[in-house]
Amino acid sequence: MHSYRHEFHFGNHADVLKHSILINILEYLQDKKKPFDFIDTHSGAGLYCINSNWSQKNCEYKNGIEKIWNSKEKLPQIIKNYIDVIKKFNSVKLEKYPGSPFIVMSLMKYAKFLNLFENHPSEIHLLKNNVNLYLNKFNNIKKNICINYEDSFQKLSKLLPMKSRRGLIFIDPSYENKLDYKKIILILKSSLQKFPNGIFMIWYPKIQNLFAINLSRKLENIFVNHKWLHTNLSIHKPYNIGMYGSGVFIINPPWTLYKNLQESLPFLVKNLGQDKFSNYSLKTNIK
Repeated sequence: MHSYRHEFHFGNHADVLKHSILINILEYLQDKKKPFDFIDTHSGAGLYCINSNWSQKNCEYKNGIEKIWNSKEKLPQIIKNYIDVIKKFNSVKLEKYPGSPFIVMSLMKYAKFLNLFENHPSEIHLLKNNVNLYLNKFNNIKKNICINYEDSFQKLSKLLPMKSRRGLIFIDPSYENKLDYKKIILILKSSLQKFPNGIFMIWYPKIQNLFAINLSRKLENIFVNHKWLHTNLSIHKPYNIGMYGSGVFIINPPWTLYKNLQESLPFLVKNLGQDKFSNYSLKTNIK
Protein backbone atom coordinates (compact mmCIF):
# COMPACT_ATOMS: atom_id res chain seq x y z
CA MET A 1 0.00 0.00 0.00
CA HIS A 2 1.57 3.27 -1.11
CA SER A 3 -1.20 5.87 -1.12
CA TYR A 4 0.19 7.82 1.85
CA ARG A 5 2.29 10.90 1.10
CA HIS A 6 3.61 12.99 3.98
CA GLU A 7 3.58 16.05 1.74
CA PHE A 8 -0.17 16.22 2.34
CA HIS A 9 0.36 16.50 6.10
CA PHE A 10 3.73 18.07 6.94
CA GLY A 11 3.88 20.79 9.57
CA ASN A 12 0.55 19.78 11.11
CA HIS A 13 -0.14 19.41 14.86
CA ALA A 14 1.36 15.90 14.86
CA ASP A 15 4.63 17.15 13.36
CA VAL A 16 4.81 19.98 15.89
CA LEU A 17 4.48 17.49 18.75
CA LYS A 18 6.81 14.77 17.53
CA HIS A 19 9.47 17.02 16.00
CA SER A 20 9.73 19.24 19.09
CA ILE A 21 10.26 16.07 21.16
CA LEU A 22 12.73 14.67 18.61
CA ILE A 23 14.81 17.85 18.79
CA ASN A 24 14.80 17.78 22.58
CA ILE A 25 16.10 14.20 22.62
CA LEU A 26 18.81 14.97 20.07
CA GLU A 27 20.00 17.96 22.08
CA TYR A 28 20.13 15.79 25.19
CA LEU A 29 22.24 13.17 23.40
CA GLN A 30 24.67 15.81 22.18
CA ASP A 31 25.19 17.36 25.61
CA LYS A 32 27.63 14.57 26.47
CA LYS A 33 29.67 15.33 23.33
CA LYS A 34 30.01 11.65 22.51
CA PRO A 35 29.17 9.90 19.21
CA PHE A 36 25.73 8.42 18.74
CA ASP A 37 23.76 6.84 15.90
CA PHE A 38 20.31 7.58 14.52
CA ILE A 39 17.84 5.34 12.72
CA ASP A 40 14.76 6.79 11.02
CA THR A 41 12.39 3.97 10.07
CA HIS A 42 10.09 6.06 7.84
CA SER A 43 11.98 9.05 6.48
CA GLY A 44 9.59 10.35 3.83
CA ALA A 45 10.97 12.90 1.36
CA GLY A 46 12.98 14.66 4.07
CA LEU A 47 12.16 18.23 3.03
CA TYR A 48 8.88 19.81 1.92
CA CYS A 49 7.89 23.03 0.13
CA ILE A 50 4.92 25.00 1.41
CA ASN A 51 3.86 26.07 -2.08
CA SER A 52 3.92 22.65 -3.71
CA ASN A 53 0.74 21.33 -5.30
CA TRP A 54 0.66 18.44 -2.83
CA SER A 55 0.90 20.59 0.29
CA GLN A 56 -1.67 23.11 -0.91
CA LYS A 57 -4.37 20.44 -1.22
CA ASN A 58 -4.84 20.18 2.54
CA CYS A 59 -2.69 23.02 3.94
CA GLU A 60 -2.43 21.15 7.26
CA TYR A 61 0.57 23.27 8.26
CA LYS A 62 -1.84 26.20 8.74
CA ASN A 63 -3.29 24.46 11.79
CA GLY A 64 0.15 23.42 12.97
CA ILE A 65 3.46 25.24 12.71
CA GLU A 66 1.99 28.35 11.08
CA LYS A 67 0.01 29.08 14.25
CA ILE A 68 3.20 29.41 16.29
CA TRP A 69 5.68 30.52 13.60
CA ASN A 70 5.35 34.24 14.33
CA SER A 71 3.93 33.97 17.84
CA LYS A 72 4.52 37.06 20.01
CA GLU A 73 4.00 34.94 23.10
CA LYS A 74 7.02 33.76 25.06
CA LEU A 75 7.66 30.24 23.82
CA PRO A 76 8.42 27.29 26.12
CA GLN A 77 12.04 26.27 25.60
CA ILE A 78 11.23 23.03 23.78
CA ILE A 79 9.00 24.92 21.31
CA LYS A 80 11.52 27.73 20.86
CA ASN A 81 14.21 25.19 19.98
CA TYR A 82 11.83 23.55 17.50
CA ILE A 83 11.06 26.85 15.76
CA ASP A 84 14.77 27.73 15.68
CA VAL A 85 15.52 24.50 13.79
CA ILE A 86 12.73 25.10 11.23
CA LYS A 87 14.05 28.64 10.70
CA LYS A 88 17.39 27.22 9.59
CA PHE A 89 15.65 26.22 6.35
CA ASN A 90 13.79 29.51 5.86
CA SER A 91 14.39 33.23 5.83
CA VAL A 92 11.60 35.39 7.28
CA LYS A 93 8.70 33.60 5.65
CA LEU A 94 7.83 29.95 6.22
CA GLU A 95 8.57 28.33 2.86
CA LYS A 96 10.10 24.94 3.64
CA TYR A 97 9.53 22.35 6.30
CA PRO A 98 12.23 19.81 7.23
CA GLY A 99 11.13 16.29 8.03
CA SER A 100 12.93 14.17 10.59
CA PRO A 101 15.98 13.36 8.39
CA PHE A 102 16.77 17.01 7.78
CA ILE A 103 16.04 18.01 11.36
CA VAL A 104 18.59 15.44 12.48
CA MET A 105 21.16 16.39 9.85
CA SER A 106 20.94 20.05 10.84
CA LEU A 107 21.59 19.28 14.51
CA MET A 108 24.00 16.37 14.69
CA LYS A 109 27.50 17.49 15.58
CA TYR A 110 28.52 14.15 17.04
CA ALA A 111 26.88 11.83 14.57
CA LYS A 112 28.55 8.54 13.91
CA PHE A 113 25.99 7.10 11.53
CA LEU A 114 22.54 7.94 10.14
CA ASN A 115 20.40 5.17 8.70
CA LEU A 116 17.40 6.54 6.79
CA PHE A 117 14.70 4.13 5.62
CA GLU A 118 11.88 4.73 3.16
CA ASN A 119 9.82 2.11 1.34
CA HIS A 120 7.57 4.38 -0.74
CA PRO A 121 8.73 4.38 -4.40
CA SER A 122 8.05 8.10 -4.91
CA GLU A 123 9.27 9.25 -1.51
CA ILE A 124 12.60 7.41 -1.71
CA HIS A 125 13.40 9.19 -4.98
CA LEU A 126 12.63 12.58 -3.44
CA LEU A 127 14.58 11.74 -0.29
CA LYS A 128 17.73 10.86 -2.24
CA ASN A 129 17.46 14.00 -4.37
CA ASN A 130 16.88 16.26 -1.38
CA VAL A 131 19.78 14.81 0.59
CA ASN A 132 22.13 15.14 -2.39
CA LEU A 133 21.11 18.78 -2.89
CA TYR A 134 21.83 19.63 0.73
CA LEU A 135 24.93 17.52 1.38
CA ASN A 136 27.29 20.49 1.31
CA LYS A 137 25.20 22.12 4.02
CA PHE A 138 25.92 19.18 6.31
CA ASN A 139 29.62 18.57 5.77
CA ASN A 140 30.04 17.16 9.26
CA ILE A 141 27.94 14.08 8.55
CA LYS A 142 27.63 13.64 4.78
CA LYS A 143 29.92 10.61 4.74
CA ASN A 144 27.87 8.92 7.45
CA ILE A 145 24.42 8.90 5.82
CA CYS A 146 22.94 5.67 4.49
CA ILE A 147 19.63 5.80 2.59
CA ASN A 148 17.79 2.49 2.37
CA TYR A 149 14.94 1.65 -0.01
CA GLU A 150 13.46 -1.21 1.97
CA ASP A 151 11.10 -2.13 4.79
CA SER A 152 12.80 -0.93 7.96
CA PHE A 153 10.77 -3.31 10.14
CA GLN A 154 12.52 -6.24 8.48
CA LYS A 155 15.96 -4.73 8.92
CA LEU A 156 15.88 -2.83 12.20
CA SER A 157 16.87 -5.52 14.70
CA LYS A 158 19.77 -6.54 12.43
CA LEU A 159 21.29 -3.07 12.88
CA LEU A 160 21.28 -3.35 16.64
CA PRO A 161 23.06 -2.83 18.91
CA MET A 162 24.43 0.39 17.46
CA LYS A 163 28.18 0.53 17.06
CA SER A 164 28.47 3.70 19.11
CA ARG A 165 26.44 2.06 21.91
CA ARG A 166 24.41 5.28 22.08
CA GLY A 167 21.53 6.14 19.82
CA LEU A 168 17.97 7.03 18.96
CA ILE A 169 15.56 4.93 16.92
CA PHE A 170 12.71 7.04 15.54
CA ILE A 171 9.69 4.91 14.57
CA ASP A 172 7.12 6.92 12.66
CA PRO A 173 5.04 4.82 10.21
CA SER A 174 1.94 6.11 8.45
CA TYR A 175 -0.17 3.25 9.88
CA GLU A 176 -1.73 3.08 6.43
CA ASN A 177 -1.38 -0.68 6.81
CA LYS A 178 -3.20 -1.83 9.94
CA LEU A 179 -0.51 -4.48 10.46
CA ASP A 180 1.83 -1.65 11.48
CA TYR A 181 0.13 -1.50 14.89
CA LYS A 182 1.07 -5.12 15.55
CA LYS A 183 4.52 -4.77 14.01
CA ILE A 184 5.39 -1.89 16.35
CA ILE A 185 5.09 -4.15 19.39
CA LEU A 186 7.00 -7.01 17.79
CA ILE A 187 9.84 -4.83 16.54
CA LEU A 188 10.21 -3.13 19.90
CA LYS A 189 10.43 -6.45 21.72
CA SER A 190 13.13 -7.82 19.42
CA SER A 191 15.05 -4.53 19.28
CA LEU A 192 15.11 -4.04 23.05
CA GLN A 193 16.60 -7.49 23.49
CA LYS A 194 19.58 -6.39 21.41
CA PHE A 195 19.77 -2.76 22.45
CA PRO A 196 18.16 -2.37 25.90
CA ASN A 197 19.79 1.02 26.56
CA GLY A 198 18.76 2.62 23.28
CA ILE A 199 16.23 5.43 23.10
CA PHE A 200 13.16 4.37 21.14
CA MET A 201 10.67 7.03 20.09
CA ILE A 202 7.35 5.85 18.67
CA TRP A 203 4.72 8.14 17.16
CA TYR A 204 1.10 7.07 16.60
CA PRO A 205 -2.13 8.78 15.45
CA LYS A 206 -5.16 9.37 17.62
CA ILE A 207 -8.11 8.18 15.56
CA GLN A 208 -11.39 6.42 16.27
CA ASN A 209 -9.89 3.06 15.52
CA LEU A 210 -9.44 0.12 17.89
CA PHE A 211 -5.97 -0.61 16.51
CA ALA A 212 -4.76 2.88 17.48
CA ILE A 213 -6.54 2.89 20.84
CA ASN A 214 -5.16 -0.53 21.76
CA LEU A 215 -1.62 0.39 20.73
CA SER A 216 -1.60 3.26 23.19
CA ARG A 217 -2.60 0.91 26.01
CA LYS A 218 -0.31 -1.93 25.00
CA LEU A 219 2.82 0.21 24.92
CA GLU A 220 2.48 1.06 28.60
CA ASN A 221 1.50 -2.43 29.72
CA ILE A 222 3.95 -4.50 27.68
CA PHE A 223 7.06 -2.43 28.36
CA VAL A 224 6.45 -1.98 32.07
CA ASN A 225 9.97 -3.25 32.87
CA HIS A 226 11.55 -0.44 30.86
CA LYS A 227 11.63 3.26 31.66
CA TRP A 228 9.11 5.08 29.53
CA LEU A 229 7.40 8.42 28.96
CA HIS A 230 4.05 8.66 27.20
CA THR A 231 2.37 11.83 25.97
CA ASN A 232 -0.41 12.69 23.57
CA LEU A 233 -2.11 15.80 22.27
CA SER A 234 -5.72 16.16 21.08
CA ILE A 235 -6.67 19.26 19.14
CA HIS A 236 -10.42 18.73 18.80
CA LYS A 237 -13.32 16.42 19.55
CA PRO A 238 -12.91 12.88 18.12
CA TYR A 239 -14.88 12.19 14.96
CA ASN A 240 -15.53 8.90 13.18
CA ILE A 241 -13.15 9.91 10.38
CA GLY A 242 -9.78 11.62 10.62
CA MET A 243 -6.98 12.20 13.09
CA TYR A 244 -7.88 14.37 16.06
CA GLY A 245 -4.50 14.16 17.75
CA SER A 246 -1.39 12.03 18.13
CA GLY A 247 0.81 10.44 20.74
CA VAL A 248 4.48 9.79 21.39
CA PHE A 249 5.83 6.91 23.47
CA ILE A 250 9.51 6.95 24.43
CA ILE A 251 11.50 4.10 25.94
CA ASN A 252 14.57 5.23 27.92
CA PRO A 253 13.63 8.93 27.68
CA PRO A 254 16.00 11.74 28.72
CA TRP A 255 15.40 12.65 32.35
CA THR A 256 14.81 16.29 31.35
CA LEU A 257 12.00 15.56 28.89
CA TYR A 258 9.13 15.21 31.37
CA LYS A 259 9.67 18.69 32.81
CA ASN A 260 10.10 20.22 29.37
CA LEU A 261 6.81 18.71 28.21
CA GLN A 262 5.03 19.94 31.34
CA GLU A 263 5.89 23.44 30.16
CA SER A 264 5.19 23.01 26.45
CA LEU A 265 2.03 20.88 26.27
CA PRO A 266 -0.32 23.52 27.77
CA PHE A 267 1.08 25.97 25.22
CA LEU A 268 0.30 23.54 22.37
CA VAL A 269 -3.25 22.99 23.61
CA LYS A 270 -3.80 26.74 23.82
CA ASN A 271 -2.33 27.51 20.38
CA LEU A 272 -3.25 24.43 18.34
CA GLY A 273 -6.50 23.41 20.02
CA GLN A 274 -9.63 23.95 17.94
CA ASP A 275 -12.40 23.42 20.49
CA LYS A 276 -13.08 22.82 24.19
CA PHE A 277 -12.16 19.13 23.80
CA SER A 278 -8.50 19.89 23.06
CA ASN A 279 -6.26 18.47 25.79
CA TYR A 280 -3.06 16.61 26.55
CA SER A 281 -1.82 13.79 28.76
CA LEU A 282 1.66 13.15 30.12
CA LYS A 283 2.68 10.00 32.00
CA THR A 284 5.89 8.25 32.98
CA ASN A 285 6.87 5.24 35.07
CA ILE A 286 10.16 6.82 36.12
CA LYS A 287 10.20 7.39 39.86
